[in-house]
Amino acid sequence: MSTPTAGRNPSGAAIPDHLLEEAAEWRVQLDDPALPTETREAFRHWLQHHPAHEQAWQAINATWDALAGVGGPGAGQALEHTFEEEQRDIRRWLGRSAGVLLLLLALAPLIWLVSGIPSPGHLLADHHTTVGETRTVELSDGSRLILNTATAVDIRFDEQRRQILLRRGEIHLTAAQDDQRPLEVVTDEGRARALGTRFGVRRMDGGGATRVTVQHSRVRVCAVDGSHCRELHRGQQSETDGHRVTAPVSVDPDASAAWTTGRLVLDDAPVTEVLAELGRHHRGLFRVDHAALRDVRMSGVIPLHDTDQALQALESTLPLRVQRFTPWVIHVSHAR
Repeated sequence: MSTPTAGRNPSGAAIPDHLLEEAAEWRVQLDDPALPTETREAFRHWLQHHPAHEQAWQAINATWDALAGVGGPGAGQALEHTFEEEQRDIRRWLGRSAGVLLLLLALAPLIWLVSGIPSPGHLLADHHTTVGETRTVELSDGSRLILNTATAVDIRFDEQRRQILLRRGEIHLTAAQDDQRPLEVVTDEGRARALGTRFGVRRMDGGGATRVTVQHSRVRVCAVDGSHCRELHRGQQSETDGHRVTAPVSVDPDASAAWTTGRLVLDDAPVTEVLAELGRHHRGLFRVDHAALRDVRMSGVIPLHDTDQALQALESTLPLRVQRFTPWVIHVSHAR
């Protein structure tokens, strides 16, 4: 083959995911004509550090170039063209069936990233959403569950218990009353038992913590090992890492649940946090220059289901520079 595909080096061995991510981040930065000389020098050091870095760089560039002209309705045709070119090379060695299989395996990480489809494990959950999607589920006990972007849950209801297992993402729950069967949301880090009606639970990005926010009445939050619990009231938010539950902080209960209506309500919020929320709803790579934007703050209401519209609004009112390399690759930096 003339060029490596994403996820494979020229010999066909898998390239580690973290190197592909590093290469993609370098590609985003290097397309900036104002990039400082020292940053370009840092890239050269990274590239020469190990042959695997060069292989990851070649794989990302080959895929990037193939997708550079992709957009909207033509996306499928462009990917199909890429498949056909790669299939011809592989078939010379392995035949049609094996070639197609290896090609799909090689491009799978990229296709998964831009498609917004959940991982295979989360596809098997009782209910799930893709990136950028929200969904409302009416449960058998009369409770109402809203799933935010990229969320997966399993439902465990029987005669003794009502449990919602949050595998990933974020939910908002309006709990139906049943004194005989307490309703709990369970994660790897802890449990949130409904003592009232409305509250939200989120598995934090990167794992290791669960956040609970109460919109109405009360919720009892416990670490997964049961060693530490707190009772939260309306307008309070806390997190657990599996061992302890943080002291509650006050939040706007309505603003914290605004995502359920497709909005992000902000009051003097760091723009980096705003962009992180938009990134959760974007299919593809969404990179932010956190260091350059750390002092920028904003207030207002922005849409969550149309990241392009939201970014245009932010760019017109704040010192932001939004670079779109393909429909799926966005880099946000300071407009210096």
